[in-house]
Amino acid sequence: MRNIHERVLHAGGEEVGAWVARLWSGSDGDCFPRDILPSWRKTDGANDPVRLVEGRTRLGHGPFSFDFQRWDGTAWRVGVARSGMRGWHGFDLEPAPGGTRLRHTIELELSGSARLVWPLFIEPIHNWAVEAIFDRLEDALVTGAAPAITRRPMPVAPRLAFDALRLVRRRRAAAA
Repeated sequence: MRNIHERVLHAGGEEVGAWVARLWSGSDGDCFPRDILPSWRKTDGANDPVRLVEGRTRLGHGPFSFDFQRWDGTAWRVGVARSGMRGWHGFDLEPAPGGTRLRHTIELELSGSARLVWPLFIEPIHNWAVEAIFDRLEDALVTGAAPAITRRPMPVAPRLAFDALRLVRRRRAAAA
């Protein structure tokens, strides 16, 4: 499975990259739609919550976590290793007329129930979240601050998927 989103942002690569580096930090500078899906980052042995250390930083949102692999200013990668889902996702920055092209790619090998769970539940939320990130990055580049509120409404399909996943998590927690 491969899913790609891209947008040209009207700023230079260094400026865009500075915002990309703060994604999934849970900090005030995080352009992930954290007001709807809380994001977080933890680095073993580091007190700085925004610090990225290859092989030691875990980050994510809600119940999803990823292993940070690299950030070189143009390519940002995390590994995905979850039941039935193996692969990576990340961002690539490249010069474009009028600014910087930001591309988000996720590539996963799906197995078992993930072959149904991904397209029915996770992909609609993922697609909304990536476009919301792009919106929030655009706003941050204009104002100099990550927005407190995500302006992109969640369409019906991702909202239903989001609510269904939340219900499943609650039932699992109650059963434990």
